[in-house]
Amino acid sequence: MNTLYVVATPIGNMGDISQRTLEVLKNAKLIITENQDTTRKLFNLLDLNIRGKELFTFADFSKEKDIDQAIKLIKRFPNSCLVSEAGTPLISDPGYKLISSIRNKGLDINIVAVPGPSSLTAHLSISGLPTDKFLFLGFLPKTKSKRENIIKNLSKINKIIKATYVIFESKYKIKDTLELIRKYHPSAKLSVGNDLTKMFESVYYGNVNTVIEKINGTKTKGEFILHIELES
Repeated sequence: MNTLYVVATPIGNMGDISQRTLEVLKNAKLIITENQDTTRKLFNLLDLNIRGKELFTFADFSKEKDIDQAIKLIKRFPNSCLVSEAGTPLISDPGYKLISSIRNKGLDINIVAVPGPSSLTAHLSISGLPTDKFLFLGFLPKTKSKRENIIKNLSKINKIIKATYVIFESKYKIKDTLELIRKYHPSAKLSVGNDLTKMFESVYYGNVNTVIEKINGTKTKGEFILHIELES
């Protein structure tokens, strides 16, 4: 049976790579990647030889025909890998479409997780907010009205199940999202992570006003992860 490894890769610090990950990447004949340039850089940083491996791009813009092509390739090679640009694949990542298709079609392909770095759990572990229950919302919609509607209605969800709410956000919208949180949840407590595991890793912690003040005083870069605790 052919095997597809779903491989987590470092989110910044190359020291977070595991020995198992190195072996799987080294032995795979096919690499299904969100971004080929990023994957080539990763192999170079890890001192792994990428020559002779088949690279296939599977990203947000991929179509149904790309899923079919990826499956044909997986069937051709005994060991294949699926990687994202960074972190654990399928977490706010298009790779889930491929895995779902393989599962739904009942294909004779062994799918194996190679766990590792994930900004979702990495920041949760240092956030200072409750970790017993959390609700991951991923990236918010691009439309402002939809984004606002989600933020506004977190209080309704919180009445049903009190949890720490987790959102991914870009440097372009982080300040707008924080202002929406302040508008509808002025007593919220936040922990906001940026550039986790990298040289200039930052974590902004406190009430929403404090966090906004701190972030407004810095130059925003990279992606952010927000952990939000609302009052009961």
